[in-house]
Amino acid sequence: WDLIDKLQPKFWRIGWYWKNGPTPKLHGTIRVRYPNAKITVLLSDIYAIKLQLWNERIREFKPWLDWAGYQKLVREVVTDVLAGGAIDYWDLWSEPNWLFGGTRGQFEEMAKRTIEIIRSIDPDAKFVGPSAGSFVDRERTINEIKGEPIFPHFLDYLVANNIHIEAISWHEMGSPEDLE
Repeated sequence: WDLIDKLQPKFWRIGWYWKNGPTPKLHGTIRVRYPNAKITVLLSDIYAIKLQLWNERIREFKPWLDWAGYQKLVREVVTDVLAGGAIDYWDLWSEPNWLFGGTRGQFEEMAKRTIEIIRSIDPDAKFVGPSAGSFVDRERTINEIKGEPIFPHFLDYLVANNIHIEAISWHEMGSPEDLE
């Protein structure tokens, strides 16, 4: 913690720490050490650990085959996480254009259900998404058309379904012209 204490970070994005179990709660420690820090919890990392689907194997997770089971998993994860303290943002899925095993429609439905479940537990919950691997994916994509950006479709879906998220995000591994 010494090096981290020197930096006094204001933003944390966490998820994989759950591999060692929900206790001790990393975000509880962060809240104590850095009370003004904003914490984002990456849900897909926690699903991967709980389901033992490490790294790219998370693509094998298909929530649309059992929505009731998925809802139970989300409630369990959120309850476990919140037991360690407040969370500022929930990140719906890391790099869904690479690490989500379904279609764009299945991703959108999963996002909608996840937001509804979490807001039923915490009405003030805030969300980040879609956290795509790039703005335009040239290799694997949850879009039906290869190389098509995830953002216009996802944002259109959110607007059409009156779903509000507080932040959009992506890991820019493409080229500047992808943003035009």
